[in-house]
Amino acid sequence: MVILPFQAAAPTDPCAHAGWEAEQTLAHFLDREFANARNILLFHGLRFRRAIVAGRAPENTDDFTQIDHLILHPHGGAIAESKSVSGELKVDALGQWTRTWGSRSGRHGTHRIFSPIEQAKRQRRALVELLDLAEPPLLNKLLGVAQSRFGGFPIRALVAISERGEFHPAKSVTAKDVMKADQIPPAVRADIDAARAGAGFLGLIRSAVADREATTHNLTPAELERISAYLLAKHTPLTLRPRTPAIKAPRPAEAAAPRPAPATSPTQPTPRREAVAPAKPPAPPARPDAPANLDPLVCIKCASMKIEVVYRRDYCILCAECQKYTALGLACPSCGQRTRIRKQGKSFYRDCEREQGGCGASTLFWVNACGHA
Repeated sequence: MVILPFQAAAPTDPCAHAGWEAEQTLAHFLDREFANARNILLFHGLRFRRAIVAGRAPENTDDFTQIDHLILHPHGGAIAESKSVSGELKVDALGQWTRTWGSRSGRHGTHRIFSPIEQAKRQRRALVELLDLAEPPLLNKLLGVAQSRFGGFPIRALVAISERGEFHPAKSVTAKDVMKADQIPPAVRADIDAARAGAGFLGLIRSAVADREATTHNLTPAELERISAYLLAKHTPLTLRPRTPAIKAPRPAEAAAPRPAPATSPTQPTPRREAVAPAKPPAPPARPDAPANLDPLVCIKCASMKIEVVYRRDYCILCAECQKYTALGLACPSCGQRTRIRKQGKSFYRDCEREQGGCGASTLFWVNACGHA
């Protein structure tokens, strides 16, 4: 059953179009194999925010995970990462991946890429975290007592390469999960059949699939429905900002052609338009306790006025609110030349030195409230 269909629009960039074509091809094979299976869920282009896990740094929780293709069934699942390969895809004995590409115009090149298998495994970990932290829990309690978790739920990491590509792993590398796009559905179907064959008492699974993690999962239709609704609710499609249309410059003939003067009544003189100066943006209010005629310094990060001038490899602004630093302007207010910051007690001056081509002015621009510099 297709829960999230393949909806990505074809890009115009040739490189991006090749990747889009690889994803579309695999989506076609998966839909043809599993679209009519009610207990097999298909998600194409699933994108969700990573779950907040206790102990993880906050800056690492505001990122997204995008899965090219996700297949879920009662006994496990699979994540398939599509890779556009028009030449060769190689992995050496150290696990380093290299992709060789070629174009119809005769151009070709070779570059290193991150391991797509490890990429699919990272997506698997993010998915299991998201499902495990769902509230209320998505799985039923085991025998009505212990809450089931997704920790042991087997999700296979697969990589699909283009039909024209060739994969050459090193002899010491086992890469049975890298295959052509049309081989992905039969591999997933074989996993499902093997899991069903291992069903035992009370519907619990003791899978004996080689090189696979044993599982005790046998999801009910109600559990699959809850998982499907939860993932759809968490799906956050990537929205691209529309480009601002470029303003075409007038042609030389159009630019040189004089514009006709507006017709006016012979009895009424042509009204004159008064020149109106553009309004200046309001300056930020000065610090309440600062002396008059000082610069209205503010933090450019949070617009706070609770700032001090400090020395950090050079004189700059330290915000008491967000603890961020802001560079100081060094232009002389009189002649615009670059000045040197000079500190005298709590006061700070911009010295425009004559030796450096300045006007010689020394301007007081700030006084620290607490003298922290």
